[in-house]
Amino acid sequence: MIIWTGWGILSIIILAISIAVGMGESEQMDSIRFFMAIIIGAMINWFIGKKFNSNEKIRIVRDEETGERLKLQNKHTIFWMNMETFSFVIIAIGLLIIFVRQDNIV
Repeated sequence: MIIWTGWGILSIIILAISIAVGMGESEQMDSIRFFMAIIIGAMINWFIGKKFNSNEKIRIVRDEETGERLKLQNKHTIFWMNMETFSFVIIAIGLLIIFVRQDNIV
């Protein structure tokens, strides 16, 4: 089960697309191409996550009944992490897969 808020699901989509593009038309992908696809996907995810979760869109509103101030902002998460933080998880998973499987990856 994948848990996300906002556009957090893009993290998985970006990862899948980067691996598919890295794989190209071949049926198997070697370790270097796999890791480069993971790195590029994580970088793209980082920049998109930073843009989506930027502080430029924060609004402060006041509840008229209670007088409480509320901060409204965009939140785009995947598995309860910001998209940009999930980029480090993507890299860690890529490294783990490379170290576990020393031969062809996919």
